[in-house]
Amino acid sequence: MKRVSIAEAKQGLPALVHEAERLGEIELTRRGKTVAYIVSADRRAHEPKRTFVAAFEQWRERYASDVGDDALEVPARRPARKVVIPR
Repeated sequence: MKRVSIAEAKQGLPALVHEAERLGEIELTRRGKTVAYIVSADRRAHEPKRTFVAAFEQWRERYASDVGDDALEVPARRPARKVVIPR
């Protein structure tokens, strides 16, 4: 994968987009640290879609030990309130 600084990307964005189309993705860095990716539309279309619940569960598995299981419990749904909007 190609790595490019943001400063370099600002000077040659059209060429980077063409490279991303060819290579699949380009990593953007700031002071040597990865901060973003330019991903081709073709590659993005083939990535599996995650639901919010699946993403939350993955996050929960990763960070549960850091904050404790009690902090990550999903509260039970409460019945909705009836709201009257005056006319």
